[in-house]
Amino acid sequence: MFSAVICVYINDQPFLLERALRSIYEQDLLPSQVVVVQDGPISCESNSIISIFEATLKQKKIVFTHHIFPLNVGHGKARSRGIEICLHDIIAICDADDINFRDRFRRQNEYLVQNPKISVVGAHIQECSDDKPISVKKVPINHREIRAYCRFRCPMNQMTVMFRRQDIMTVGGYQDFYHNEDYFLWIRLIYKGYQLANIPAILVKVNVDPQTFVRRGGYRYFKSEFDIQRLLLRYKISNKAIFIVNVGIRVFVQLMIPSGLRRLIFKVFFRN
Repeated sequence: MFSAVICVYINDQPFLLERALRSIYEQDLLPSQVVVVQDGPISCESNSIISIFEATLKQKKIVFTHHIFPLNVGHGKARSRGIEICLHDIIAICDADDINFRDRFRRQNEYLVQNPKISVVGAHIQECSDDKPISVKKVPINHREIRAYCRFRCPMNQMTVMFRRQDIMTVGGYQDFYHNEDYFLWIRLIYKGYQLANIPAILVKVNVDPQTFVRRGGYRYFKSEFDIQRLLLRYKISNKAIFIVNVGIRVFVQLMIPSGLRRLIFKVFFRN
């Protein structure tokens, strides 16, 4: 038995939200509970979609929990609250504009059952724009590879992870860290000796909009990435040479170039 958590906020497009929710109740292995965290006010259309989703879950005898924040509190706090009110220790994280492949929950749940020392399991993603595939983001598979990769980039695709709540909460759970709440969490888990893994398969189709690469630039995003690199250095996961190289790359990619070129660089150099 496991729970699924999905956070919704005002900028989520209703038609993508509807598809994301449908991909949860059409899974080969259904969750026992679905938690929808509403991060501030949302549109009437999105509210209607959530109501229909609730009715569908009740027909399938799946527990539905809807937590509403009156004002937007951010992804970190929203996900943290969702995890707190889950009924089960195994939790799948879903995004409100991404589509879960039908076998995702089954494969990840089986993996955690068969590998009790693994705290978090993720997978590869297919990135799409207007339903057209544009790139595949692969991630390292075993913990040794994940720890090494972590020095350079986030080693897990956030929208694909399933984890053990007890382990996540032991290191403080999700916390605010501008656009890097998940990366911050994986670093703390690795530092404390918890094991992470990824299934070598694409399990989620991710919507990429023109603003995706705009959001990955600017001073505030750079500051968040810089703080991540300092944390890796402080925890001795990284070293001074890697720190200097990583910060230099981020100065160029996040502060010095336009978003169009940034998108090209991500597609050519940071995707498979």
